Amino acid sequence: MTDKKPTPQLPLPTPGAEPDFVGGSPSNEYVTVLTPDNKALTPNPNTADADFDPNGLRLNVWTVDLHDADLRTAFYWWACCCPCVSLAQLETRLGLNSYSAGLSLSLAAYTGRLLFLVLALVYLLGGSFVSFAVFLALFVLCLLTVAQRVARVRLQTRERLDIAGSPKDDRYMGLLRSASAIRQMAVQLKCDQVHFGAPATLQAYQV
Repeated sequence: MTDKKPTPQLPLPTPGAEPDFVGGSPSNEYVTVLTPDNKALTPNPNTADADFDPNGLRLNVWTVDLHDADLRTAFYWWACCCPCVSLAQLETRLGLNSYSAGLSLSLAAYTGRLLFLVLALVYLLGGSFVSFAVFLALFVLCLLTVAQRVARVRLQTRERLDIAGSPKDDRYMGLLRSASAIRQMAVQLKCDQVHFGAPATLQAYQV
């Protein structure tokens, strides 16, 4: 009976350079993964040097561009489909109007704008040009009412937060880009939540 020879133990391979600590890399190359906590602490280059007023609102520049529109957000569709509520909330936020009065005016203006446009087209197709002219004039009146209110809110927002612009631009935005202007002002005034309630009125201050 032959004796079994012991199997020799081979030495384990060792790296050329041991890391100094757990998680270290011999080549000194590391990848930093931002956790949610780290992301919150990471400075945003867009707001790192920004100035804010006592209410925490950004000064001197719009927080978002007029053309910035995220279709995935609920407030985008809220401002597009129900701008009367958002406009009334902005007026209440700036202390320009009570929420109930602002909402009533907004509902009347936006509803009248749509209703009178439909009626004007109906009478135009029916050949009644006098009725068409009357409802077209009422449509233009509602359109200008909405534009004037949006322009007033935009003007007040710019003056309070010292944002560059002109009343002419405000009237242009109120007439042709009212939904985009409402979204931009809502973000600036931190009033971009989807709800029917009245927001808190900003404290009075001077820039």
